[in-house]
Amino acid sequence: MIRIAKPTDPRKIADLKVKIHNARYLQSAVSGIANMLTRGLLEWNGMELDDETSRQQ
Repeated sequence: MIRIAKPTDPRKIADLKVKIHNARYLQSAVSGIANMLTRGLLEWNGMELDDETSRQQ
């Protein structure tokens, strides 16, 4: 199936260009991506990460 990209929003792009220089924003974004990838890998392997374990990290 072919997916068609949504048109870009110049205001969102401008906002992200500012946020990319904020260390706290970057840390939060990278942490969120790592969490999604970890959960996906665990799910793929038939395991589950409980919420209490993820909050401790």
